[in-house]
Amino acid sequence: MRRLVTNTLELFHNMIRTYVSPGDHVLDATAGNGNDTILLAESVGEDGKVYAVDLQQTAICKTEERLIKAGLTERVDLHCMNHAQIDRLGLVGLSLVMFNLGYLPGSEKKVATQGESTIQAIAASLRALRPLGLILITVYPGSDSGLSEHTELQEFWQTLDQQVYDVMEMKFPNRRNLSPYGVMIQKLR
Repeated sequence: MRRLVTNTLELFHNMIRTYVSPGDHVLDATAGNGNDTILLAESVGEDGKVYAVDLQQTAICKTEERLIKAGLTERVDLHCMNHAQIDRLGLVGLSLVMFNLGYLPGSEKKVATQGESTIQAIAASLRALRPLGLILITVYPGSDSGLSEHTELQEFWQTLDQQVYDVMEMKFPNRRNLSPYGVMIQKLR
């Protein structure tokens, strides 16, 4: 026996490995340092496509460097833009969208995701999902801006029609402070 999962991101990575199939089209709405983008690119295979978005050019460059080293550049379209603008990409039929909120690790913490733009991005992602597609969101409520974003997101996903979406929060209630948690949204039809 072994520990099943140590954090939400690990759980989500396990879900991606079992849910995403070769040929799928997916979106990494917060590319960051490229960790999720790499996993998604490996999962979609040669015939799939990953669209990766980040507001910071530094994040896009770091992700691109990692893709080049992994030999996965042809599977990924990188876009330096606010995730609230993903509608501009014209995406449809996505099987999965990944959000890892907060700030870019190793960078200025002042530049972080915000509730309003994240809600716009999630709404756009819901429109772009195929039936039974998933959105996986890691939320970091431990900072002032993260707590504000968490509060706005809580209000938003409580408004989603249960006939159209399943929304599930995954938390570690026995952890100290406000630990990161995950939200999975599945589009039912």
